Amino acid sequence: MYIKSTSLIEKDGFTEYCNTKTNFMNLDVGLLKLSKGEKFEFKACGREKAFDLLEGEIEIKINNDINLKFERASLFHDKPSVLLADKTFNIEITCLSEKSELIVQATHNEKEFGYKVWNKDDLEISISGQDQALGTCTRKVIQFFDYESFPESNMVMGEVICSPGQWASWPPHRHYQPEMYLFKFNKPEGFGVSFVGDDAIKVMNNDATCIPGQLLHPTVCAPGYIMWYCWMIPNLPNKPWVERSFDERYEWTSTNDVEISKMR
Repeated sequence: MYIKSTSLIEKDGFTEYCNTKTNFMNLDVGLLKLSKGEKFEFKACGREKAFDLLEGEIEIKINNDINLKFERASLFHDKPSVLLADKTFNIEITCLSEKSELIVQATHNEKEFGYKVWNKDDLEISISGQDQALGTCTRKVIQFFDYESFPESNMVMGEVICSPGQWASWPPHRHYQPEMYLFKFNKPEGFGVSFVGDDAIKVMNNDATCIPGQLLHPTVCAPGYIMWYCWMIPNLPNKPWVERSFDERYEWTSTNDVEISKMR
């Protein structure tokens, strides 16, 4: 399954991509776009919620009591700030810059763990794939939280940045849990290809792919463009995301022992 959402680029307000009532994802995911001075409130609603700032400067008010400020110049060149809050908190977002944009992820969670903030200095960038297939799978990965680092949450969230022509999620892998990728490109005509099982889907700005569990899902970026995506996974009951398995046909590409043409 995939969601083509390119038409959302200029739309202010909250746009829902999926929710726990209508599909298999077991996640609520949406994109919030605000202009200066605009506010948007998320009620507690019995769900934990994560907020990933993509661009702009915002003020976050938690239960009308705690105030936080996040700022991010560019999702391609600047690390994010992230808020995770349990089901008991109302969250109000106010835009302080000319515009701002956030990804909001939520799911059911009966645990009360308060709230947690990951500022830029708390998040590390790891470089993956530089020793795979002559460097054609090199990407930057920022993992915010998962079951191992924050087991109180029922969600996993992070970002990947692919340089021009690079592959991600390689070798092709699968896991029991579903996953969503939400894509951005550094130029409006930029694109990539997201594979979901045997389907190859062209993705552009604000497009998303919803990936059922157990399907392989590599991605690739077109030459000349930077591809960014946010990846989101639910930790299912008694089945948190702690491992993945690779397609054995392609595992050999995990090394640099690949053939190149020597034709003259």
